[in-house]
Amino acid sequence: MTELEFLDKRPIRLDVSWQGATRVFRGRGRFDRDPDLGPVLGILVSDPAGDFEFLLPAETWTAEILPDTTGESDYRICLDSIPLG
Repeated sequence: MTELEFLDKRPIRLDVSWQGATRVFRGRGRFDRDPDLGPVLGILVSDPAGDFEFLLPAETWTAEILPDTTGESDYRICLDSIPLG
């Protein structure tokens, strides 16, 4: 089992900090295998502008998993930046 696999089907809060601002997303974890990235944790987010998914590659990600103290999700993941490309 990878470090992210236990988050499968769990409610997750994702705090994304980028360009001096932090945006909070809430979704459900989906652990799977991507043909290009290998094992990944997908966080499925429902949004009024359209649903989307964050993919965190299990072999290269560097964030910390914390309990979500708000009670709205089981866990919280904080990302300081999103590598693009």
